[in-house]
Amino acid sequence: LYTDEDYAALKDYLYTRPPEKNTGKNQLGQPYRYGERVPQLARKGLPVILYGSIYGASSAMEEFPAYGSGWTMTARTAERLPTDENFRGRSNYGGNRQWLTDEQVRPVFAVPTESFYDAHLHHMFQIATKSGINGHFHDNYQNFPTAAGPIRSDVTGAGYQRPDGLIQAKSVVLDKHDWNKRFYTALWLAGRPPQMLGSNDQNNAFKRVWFVEGISYVQKPEGNYISQGLTPDIFRGYTSRTFPLATVTSQVMPRLGPDGKPASVNQQAARMVLAYGFLHDIGLALGALDANAKDFPLNQPPMQSLFGKIDQTIGFLDGGAKVLPYWQDRDWIETQSAAVTAGALVAKDHSRAVLVAINSSDKETPFAFRLTDKLLGEPVKSVQILESGAAVKASSGKFSIPLAPYETVFLNVE
Repeated sequence: LYTDEDYAALKDYLYTRPPEKNTGKNQLGQPYRYGERVPQLARKGLPVILYGSIYGASSAMEEFPAYGSGWTMTARTAERLPTDENFRGRSNYGGNRQWLTDEQVRPVFAVPTESFYDAHLHHMFQIATKSGINGHFHDNYQNFPTAAGPIRSDVTGAGYQRPDGLIQAKSVVLDKHDWNKRFYTALWLAGRPPQMLGSNDQNNAFKRVWFVEGISYVQKPEGNYISQGLTPDIFRGYTSRTFPLATVTSQVMPRLGPDGKPASVNQQAARMVLAYGFLHDIGLALGALDANAKDFPLNQPPMQSLFGKIDQTIGFLDGGAKVLPYWQDRDWIETQSAAVTAGALVAKDHSRAVLVAINSSDKETPFAFRLTDKLLGEPVKSVQILESGAAVKASSGKFSIPLAPYETVFLNVE
């Protein structure tokens, strides 16, 4: 957006225009639809967040002739970045601009350089102050390589393999950190409380963010968080935040049948995702993707049942349960099982607790532990498997249960 007309048209779309008078059309030629509620909620002061993709920059930007080769790491954009004909003839949200030229329908895979950050901050600040938004979703962006290998976030990939075998990220981590700080500071000073949608990365110190994707996906039908390198400590680092509420969306790829079609839920992965949510006190939206990375509405009755039992045991949804993180003072548990990560959720009246434990090893591991009076305020009387009610064996006050490779267990403690 560059003109006052551009900003005014977008603000009208977001705050006042009824859907039937919307003239903007997406790449499929369909009107942008947001329903009656969006303008109503926006006028009440709820955060307004736009979708934005790292692929969504345009070579028609006025800054592109000067900086485009640096942003794409190639001067041959016509060869490396073809046009997207789905957008030709369509218009923006405001309905006041059409995309007609090759430059306007050519998505740009932007590399995070200093000039790119400056251009992004300038444009987003103008849109925030003149069109009334609070932030955006920076989709498809990843400035670090994951354990699964270099993830493509620009035309050259996010990282490369060094001679010593390690993966080296191409982006400068502190640059992204500074970018976030500058963006949030600018919006606060302009009187627009910032709110972002973002992927999981290690630069969330300045974000009020809903983590919608990123490293929280289970990437293979037979995999799980830990087998793909996302240990509890790494997950904790990616989702660390300076505010109380956040949500992580996790996609669990289903197991496939002989015909190659989704056949069943990967329960091991789903249980681990649920455990990560409780261990890190963060909301998790659990979905599923098929082998072609398309949404597949697999039902999750076992997870619903398990969550129901946890809520029934400690009153989780009542808001009174206390989370005892595995990385803080652990005077409530004594264990020598290094491969097992264990945290607890304690009921408001301290009558019960749910102990959440994950075996991080690919081998069967005995989980032996002793629970002190610090957990419930009095000696623990019994420990049971939450779902089945089976008692966990105890000897001289020490409990022990074998955990299969990557197994997650939820225990009812009284």
